Amino acid sequence: MTIAPSTRQRSLCEAAGSIGRTLAAAREAHGLSQEAVALRAGIAVVTLSNLERGVSSCGTPSNPTLGTLLRLFDVLNIEVVTTIATQLPI
Repeated sequence: MTIAPSTRQRSLCEAAGSIGRTLAAAREAHGLSQEAVALRAGIAVVTLSNLERGVSSCGTPSNPTLGTLLRLFDVLNIEVVTTIATQLPI
C-alpha cells in the first residue's frame, strides 16, 4: 500500500527543488563548476549536486543545515532573506 505524501511534505519537496534550481542557476551564471562552489563552501561535491537536484542521498527531499545554505548563498552572492521568504512554505 502506498501512502500519499501530505501537503506539507509536497510543499517541502517543491521548496527543496526551487532552492536547488536557484543554486544551480546562480552557480552557472557565475561560470563556476560544482567542484569550485563546493570547495569554497566547505561541502562535498555530491552534497552540492544533491542540493541542486533537491534530493538527499537516500532520495528524500534535501534538508541542508542553515549553515550550509548560508555558506552557499555567500559563495554565490544569493540574497538570503528574499530567497528563503519566497521559496519556503512558511
